[in-house]
Formats: sequence, C-alpha cells, structure tokens
Amino acid sequence: MHLSKVPLKQLAWLVIVFNACVQAFRPKPIVMSSSPSLEVPPISPTPTELRQPLSYRVADKVVGTLFSIDPIFNVLAKKARESIIARGEKIGVSWSERVEGLKRHMEELETEYEGVHRKRVVIPEYYQKPFHAYKEGNLGWAPAIEFEAASLSVHAPTYTRGPTELQEDGDAKLRGNFHKRMKEMLAKFSFVPSRIVDVGCAAGMSTFCLQASFPEAEVLGVDLSPYMLAVAKYNLNARPEFAQVKREGRVDYVHAAGEDLGLPDASVDLVSICLVNHELPNEAARAVFREAHRVLRPGGALAFMDMDPTAPAFQRIVKNPMLFALFKSTEPWLKEYVVLDLPSELARAGFSHMDVRGNSPRHRTVVAFK
Repeated sequence: MHLSKVPLKQLAWLVIVFNACVQAFRPKPIVMSSSPSLEVPPISPTPTELRQPLSYRVADKVVGTLFSIDPIFNVLAKKARESIIARGEKIGVSWSERVEGLKRHMEELETEYEGVHRKRVVIPEYYQKPFHAYKEGNLGWAPAIEFEAASLSVHAPTYTRGPTELQEDGDAKLRGNFHKRMKEMLAKFSFVPSRIVDVGCAAGMSTFCLQASFPEAEVLGVDLSPYMLAVAKYNLNARPEFAQVKREGRVDYVHAAGEDLGLPDASVDLVSICLVNHELPNEAARAVFREAHRVLRPGGALAFMDMDPTAPAFQRIVKNPMLFALFKSTEPWLKEYVVLDLPSELARAGFSHMDVRGNSPRHRTVVAFK
C-alpha cells in the first residue's frame, strides 16, 4: 500500500504507539547548567548528544523519520493547516477573505516581489529548512500569503486556559504586551527611538506594530524572504489603515539577513526582533546580536520577544518527549534556542543592562543596551 493512501487514523495510532514506547523508557528530566530552572535534555554536539535521554532520542528519530516521508508530511501538514483554518474561523478570521483575497492580487504581489528581491542576498542553509509545516519554509507564496491569518489563529489561545479556549485578540494582546513591556524597560533610560530596524519582519505585522507604538519613528522591516516582504509591501500600499503611514514614508522594507543588515555603523536607535529567535540556530543568533550591536548608536537598544523556555507552560511541552519532538519538527532550531545562554551571549556581543519580563504565560520580552 502506498503511504499516501494510509488512513490518517492509522498514522495517528502509529504516533501514539511510539509515544507509549517513549514514555516507557523516559527517565527523569535533566537540568541544564546554563539555565538552572529549565528541565530539558542536553542537545550539544557529540559526545554530549550521546548523553541525551533515550526517550528524547527515540522521539526525535520517530518524528523526524515520519516527517521526512513526503506523503506522511503532506497528510500531517494538511491536517495542521485545516486545524489552523478552523480555529481562525471560530474567532472570526475569514481565511477566504484574507488568504484568497491576497491570491486574487498575485500580479501586484509579483510586482512587489520583483521590486524588493535582491539577488545578491545569500540565503543561509538554516533558512532553507521546512518551517511551520511548509516544505519550502518561508521561501514561498503559501507561507507569505497565509502568514497573517495563521498568526491570528495560532495565537488565539495564548492567554487562555487551553488550546480549545480562544480569544480573537490573542495575537494583538501578545504583540501589544511585547511593546508595553519594551517601552517600560526603555523608559528607565528616557529612551525614545527615532530610527528602528525590525529584524525578521516577515509579512509586516511586527513592523506596523512598531510604527504604531513609535509614531514619530522611521521603521525599516528586514527579512530573508522576498515573498514575505512582497506581501508586507503590498499591504502597505493597498490597505486603507496604512495610508497615512505610506504617505509619511515612515515604513519601508529591505531584503537582507539579520546577520548582515547592510546599514552603516551606529545608525539605528532600536533593533527589534519579534518571534524570530527560536527560528535561528545559535551561531546565527550570535551573529544577529553582533550585527545589532554594530548598527546601534551608543546607548541604543536591542529588544526582542519570543517563547520563554523557563515558563511553566513551555516546560510542560519540554517534559513530554513526543510532544517536544512534534513541536520541534515544525521548528527545526527549537532545541538550540531553549538552551541558549542568553545573558552570556548578549554580554559577549557587547550589550549590558539586560532586563527580562514576561508578556504572556509562555513568552518573554528582553531588552539590552549598547
């Protein structure tokens, strides 16, 4: 029988059986020295990798194997997408209105793509992996066109008691709380930025939020995906709510890597990174921190918001080998992110006065100064 014809229930039972095997061999969690409150198995390169508990290695192998088989990946990705669409519809996010509406303007999107795409930009290998159940990762029209609708849907249960309890403004709360915490920390130094760079801006949601929070500032959105940037630029030019921003010329986008922004030294007041760090291998994260420090003026700030590996809600995922492996299967660099020694890495990049505050049950806001 071809795998593409295997019933979804059988695939689900396969995962459940493997999960039972994993749980049978599961030892107590190991506490990482770099993050004392985080219970997670060590994931450094060999030989440390050899000390990783058997349950996590089995789960990684099982899920990795399943997701490497195209028919299985396609079935699971399709079900995940259907779930996101259904959740969105429950909170009033019309998939047809947002996604199909954009698809009707492919000619304009292609024009924006040609305008923003810089062929000399080298796409690093880590960015070419599948992300979020998209085989093409972020380098395609589907993830770019669906980005906003998917974000609204995925973040709907962020502030609720469980995945079935939804709030239509979950995404707005998450981003709003990020900016609230960031501004609280910046205010300690009477800091008001006039030039901001939004690293990993994707389809522009974070860029517009920054401009709304700092209406007098110029905001430059930077991303490695020209598809994402094409959608961002189309929205800037086409959506009525952004008409004034467009007229004032306070938002723009450029195709570049966070590790190589192409900006002059000491030319920026604030570098913001929203929900990006968990998508970076540690070497890339270090390079992004160094580049942020380079382009910031003396006294400038780096601010980012992402998942908090020390939060109880996140640790519940980490402590379940199969659940963590499934989560990691759509976030290929998650294991590196959760053990990144953030204070040390920021200090090594030249930052000081780091402050960390929670902005959701499983997200944190971090601000550090040059």
